[in-house]
Order: sequence, then C-alpha cells, then structure tokens
Amino acid sequence: MKQSIKNMALTLGFLAALATVPINSNAQEPDKKLESKVCETVPARAECTETKFNNYQSQIAEAVCDSHGRNSYALVIDKSANEMDLYVKGELVSTYKVGLGRSAFGDRNHDKDKCTPEGNYKIRNVDDRSTFCKSAPCTWLELDFPDRSDYNRFQKLSRTKKIPQNSKLQSSIYIRSTTAKNAGRTNGNIELNKKDLADLLKQIGSGLDNPREINVLIVPYGARKNYQ
Repeated sequence: MKQSIKNMALTLGFLAALATVPINSNAQEPDKKLESKVCETVPARAECTETKFNNYQSQIAEAVCDSHGRNSYALVIDKSANEMDLYVKGELVSTYKVGLGRSAFGDRNHDKDKCTPEGNYKIRNVDDRSTFCKSAPCTWLELDFPDRSDYNRFQKLSRTKKIPQNSKLQSSIYIRSTTAKNAGRTNGNIELNKKDLADLLKQIGSGLDNPREINVLIVPYGARKNYQ
C-alpha cells in the first residue's frame, strides 16, 4: 500500500512538473511547420524526418521536466546549432556555443569516427586537469560514455563488419575547455571556450558534488526554432 501511494505521488509530481515547464522554453510540443524548416536547413546526412524530429523534441521536453521535478540540472546539446542549453530546475538559464566532433552527424560507433555521441548521459566524473592545464578553468566533466546501448551497438557493428577492423570503443568523452577563442571541431569531445566553461561550472555549482544527478542530452537537431 505504501509503495502504491509513493508511485502515485511520483506520477503526480511528474505531471505537475510537466504543467509548469515555461511555454516559451525550447521544449514545446512538436511543431510541423518548425519541423519542415529544420529539415530544410539541416544537412541531408542528418536524415531529418518528422518522426525523428518529434522524438528529439519529446526527449528534450522530458529532460527539462526531469530537471524541474528533481530541482536539478540538465544540459541539452544540439549538434546542428553547435549549442548547449543549461536548464536549472526546468528553466533555461544559459546557452553556450560548443565545438563538437568533426563528423558532425551520426552517433559515435568507434574510436576513429570523430563523432560526438548522441543520447542521454550522466556526468560520470569531475576531472581536475590542473596538472596539464595552463590556465583556469581546469575542470573537465566526463560523460558516462559508453553506456550499455553504445556497447551493444559497437558489438553488433563489429560482428557485421560495418566498422573498420580492430576498431575500439572510446572510453571517455568530456565536456572540456579549449585554448582557442571560439570552440571548433573536435575528435568527439564537447568543447567550450574557457570563459563559457567557467560560467557553466559556476552555474551548476553544488551539482558538481553529485555529478550523476546532472543529465546530458545530445541530439542532432530539435532544440532550436531557427537554424541559420
């Protein structure tokens, strides 16, 4: 009985969070006119479709609702825009330009494809790189990549010989700083300039004490209303 009451409370809490997501946030109901515009501007290799677009928007809405419901943080990275949105308690508070993998679209399948992974991740580790870092901030955020689905996909691609022989699945992907003034292309990591990374670390503050509570959602497109 107690468990049933608990489950009902959690459900009501989720519905309450969903109802309070700001209507002017980027996590609105899928819009067919918007979907059409996005698919016109996203490169063909992203394979933009209405179904995929709606799916990505639903994932974003869920991430924002979860951030609100748990009074926590969510990072939403849109590959097409090269931008990362920071949500705090369901509110969009900052947007940062980011550098992503040189192979702009596609999931990360092996260590040499130069793709930034796509999907839902957590911050696995807060990594102090002060030994190698010449100027602050020297904190990197390590994603829990690869997860089980990444590993299973890699195994399948390896068995069917759809990836280069002797390929490996890279063990670490970071949100990290770059020495360049503006973030550029990477081998798969997510890079911010030092000023933006310092601001991000300041904004999430106490969240770094329990980094696995920080959700990171990476989508190829769907978080923007205007793709120029």
